Amino acid sequence: MTAVLVSWADANEPVTLADVAAQCRIDADDAEAEKDLIEKLIIPGARQLAETRSGAAIRKGTYREILRSFPEDEFPLSKGQATEVTSLKCGGAVVNPTTYQLINLGKESLLSPSASWPASGTVEIEYEAGIDLEEYPSVKQWILMACAWAYSQRGLLLTGQKVEEMPSSYVDSLLDPICTPPRF
Repeated sequence: MTAVLVSWADANEPVTLADVAAQCRIDADDAEAEKDLIEKLIIPGARQLAETRSGAAIRKGTYREILRSFPEDEFPLSKGQATEVTSLKCGGAVVNPTTYQLINLGKESLLSPSASWPASGTVEIEYEAGIDLEEYPSVKQWILMACAWAYSQRGLLLTGQKVEEMPSSYVDSLLDPICTPPRF
């Protein structure tokens, strides 16, 4: 199972140019000069890295998953932090929303049948997922630290110098509140 992004809920990344400039201690003139780099590469890259490491959707969006058939019972959605199932189809037919529920366990989101799933057919699930960074300040801190790291390392790839790895023990623990549990 893999979730595919259908669309973003809005045009906003979870942190802004001003947030990154403050984190990196970049003055306003330099921030404006680096605007494209920060807004188009560094911020989306840091957010995407946080989503990859945590397994959770951070930026709010709509996701789609396709399964060959329903599992026996409840099952986890590929993206953590799902907030609403907007469409569920089995064999092309819409599944009545009263026959299932989305269960958010904090780190993991499960789809559970009220009784049992339809017997056969390809399953297509569309759902909304993403977090409110006000509820997870450590995630925002992680993204800002990743942006600062990427900004400070931005020239090393061009000159062939060794890239320093972002420290992980403390930094990655900031993502713990939204990390999906291992499934194997």
